[in-house]
Amino acid sequence: MPSRTPQPITEILSRISAELIDLAQSVDRLHSLAQSVDGPGKKEKDAFLQEAQSIDLIEQRLSSLSHFLVELVEIIPPEWEVIGKAAAQKLKLSALAHRLSAPEGHVHPSHASGELEIF
Repeated sequence: MPSRTPQPITEILSRISAELIDLAQSVDRLHSLAQSVDGPGKKEKDAFLQEAQSIDLIEQRLSSLSHFLVELVEIIPPEWEVIGKAAAQKLKLSALAHRLSAPEGHVHPSHASGELEIF
């Protein structure tokens, strides 16, 4: 049964923001890797690099969403609370669900680049 303990929504939004920043940084590293790949020919490499530019857009969108949440945290009254554990149970990645639903002070740093969940 999910915890029925309410948490300040600002804490939950801050954790989501941190996840988005972590994802944006991972995507940025992927973008750097994609730019260093040499294709068999110029035409193939140009097509690959054109598609790889979408990686940059994904990183920018993730980062922007994170900043948006940070701004929301600044204006939301601190007394607003929600029970986020029930929503976190719908997540497919258990480590992500734990980070988003853990009470303040019990969240461990993300190791997203080293995590792998095989279905």
